[in-house]
Amino acid sequence: MSIICEGEENLHKAIWHMERAFEIRPASDVIQGELQRLYGLRDGVEPPKVRLTHGALARMYVKGGLYTQAIAEIRATLAEDQLRLDLLTLLASTYAKDGQQDKAAETAKDLLDKLPFSLEGNRIMAQVMTKTGLEEDDRRQVEEEAPGDVLAEEQEDDHGDVEEAEGHHEEREVHRETQRTEAADHEDPDRDASPASYDRWASFSLLPHGGI
Repeated sequence: MSIICEGEENLHKAIWHMERAFEIRPASDVIQGELQRLYGLRDGVEPPKVRLTHGALARMYVKGGLYTQAIAEIRATLAEDQLRLDLLTLLASTYAKDGQQDKAAETAKDLLDKLPFSLEGNRIMAQVMTKTGLEEDDRRQVEEEAPGDVLAEEQEDDHGDVEEAEGHHEEREVHRETQRTEAADHEDPDRDASPASYDRWASFSLLPHGGI
């Protein structure tokens, strides 16, 4: 997008898109070089070094597990630019990683109000929903708008646990039934071993006298 905008002689947008790429990959020499070149076109001189933006710093904090600092950086940037939906998505994700499920759900809902089909927004909401539960209206919204595999992916482990528990229950029932049968056989050793033996003796009793 930066290259396209530069081709359209929209230098401001070209820089904006390259800065977003720099936030995702701040260690890339190629992106840093392009950003320096664009700054040079804008300012008349290329800076010797590209300074980290708030977004780049926030992503570095998230990767390092410093969620409190990341949240502070993201909120500061969103206060200046509320259209940064990429950072709103990152904020919801960071809240969830930090264990702040209520704020994660609130932020994800705000994102979905703006981008109803956001995959990451729906994924975060589904994760929070399976962990804490949501109001019925919020649950219905996620179920209606989320891609089909999002909820299934979040609930797959729970379903597996239920099926495993049901399998163990069936095994226990079979074991109990076997024990009851063995106990009954021990109490009444003269009892026929199986319905097949009863049918065999019954057929002999129906034969005419002298008959085999």
